[in-house]
Amino acid sequence: IGEIRNDARENLLGALQLASNSKINEVAIYFHDYLFRGNRAVKVRSGAFNGFSSPNFHCLAKLGIEINIYNEYLIHDSQKPCSFHRFKSEENITIIKLYPGIGVNYVKAVLNIQTLKAVVLETYGSGTCTNNPQLIDAFRGFIEKGGIIVAVSQCLEGEINLQKYQTSKQLVDIGVWSAKDSTTEASVCKLNHLLSLKNESLSKDSFEHSIEGEIS
Repeated sequence: IGEIRNDARENLLGALQLASNSKINEVAIYFHDYLFRGNRAVKVRSGAFNGFSSPNFHCLAKLGIEINIYNEYLIHDSQKPCSFHRFKSEENITIIKLYPGIGVNYVKAVLNIQTLKAVVLETYGSGTCTNNPQLIDAFRGFIEKGGIIVAVSQCLEGEINLQKYQTSKQLVDIGVWSAKDSTTEASVCKLNHLLSLKNESLSKDSFEHSIEGEIS
């Protein structure tokens, strides 16, 4: 914060100004004049002041000479009590990123981790997957043993539509869930949250339903 070429002071002051605003009742990130919903934000630049973005959701506020708060995008339930859920990861969740030539043995090794309960599968585009039958069989076997696989998009913008292409429809057939327009980060956090509740709340319907605005 003491460096000359640094945005820390401006970001801190902006965050404090917005945190004191009674209209904002949610977790958010303030960075380079913009306030983003926390579960919609992604880091898109490693060395720029405008390092964060919210690709699939409008910003909550923008600071310039005036403070512009976009009320239509806020969560307005200020009476809802704030609650925190503790969880331990313990290798319960992992991420598998699809890429051309991804190895079957690698995927099987990951899916065979004893404590693994859920996988966030980063697919191509709107949910396009591999045609390799061995990989599909590996995913199917994991799901049949009680595992969860959630499809997210590798693209920053857009959403998952598993009914769009033949290679994505096969994911529906084996029981893969859709993250819709959620980010990878939000999907991992959401799975951790739902798994930590230790009841019957974790289901396809509960995951594909928005909890705190993470899905449009």
